[in-house]
Amino acid sequence: MIRDNRAGAANRPRGFVKVGFRVPDVGAVADRVEAALGERPRVVEFEAHGVRILQLSDPEGNKIQLTSPMPKPE
Repeated sequence: MIRDNRAGAANRPRGFVKVGFRVPDVGAVADRVEAALGERPRVVEFEAHGVRILQLSDPEGNKIQLTSPMPKPE
C-alpha cells in the first residue's frame, strides 16, 4: 500500500492512495488490458530506478500500480 503523508493545502486525498504490486513484466499486463478493453494503458519507464510502471484504476476508482524491472539491454 502506498501512503501519502505529506502536509499541505493540496486539494487531493491523503492517506492510502494506491496499492502496488511487483510483477514480472508490466508490458505483458498492458497487452492483456489492451486485448480486453481495446485501449493500451501507458507504461512509464524510470531508467534511473531501473523500473517500468503501469497504473490502472479498478471499477471503483481505486489506483493499482504495477512495477517490473526494466528489460536488460541486449
